[in-house]
Amino acid sequence: MSQCTDIDAALKRLENKINEQNKAIADLKKKQEQCCSSKSNTQNPKNNQTDLTAILKRLAKAEKDILELGGIVKEVIDDIKEILDSLTEHNGTTQESQNIFSFVFDLFLGGE
Repeated sequence: MSQCTDIDAALKRLENKINEQNKAIADLKKKQEQCCSSKSNTQNPKNNQTDLTAILKRLAKAEKDILELGGIVKEVIDDIKEILDSLTEHNGTTQESQNIFSFVFDLFLGGE
C-alpha cells in the first residue's frame, strides 16, 4: 500500500510539473503573439512613412553639416600651412639679420 501512495504522490508531482511547463509554454506563446503583432504594426509602411521621413531629413541635414565642416577643416589646414610657411620665412630672415648683425658687430669690435 505504501508503494501505491508513493507512486500516486510521484504522479501528482509529475502532473504539477507538467502543468507548470504548459503554463510556461502558454505564456511564451502569448509573448510571441504580442511581439509578432507589434512587429507587423511597425512594418506597416503607413506607420513607418513619417518615421522614415524624419530620419531622411535628419540624415540630409547631417550630410550638409558634414560637408560644411569638411570645408571649414580644409580652410583651417590651409591657414596653418600659411602660418608655418610664414614662420619658416621669418626664421630664415631672422637668421640672415643675426648674421649681418654679428658681422657688423665683429667689424666694429675688430676695428678697435
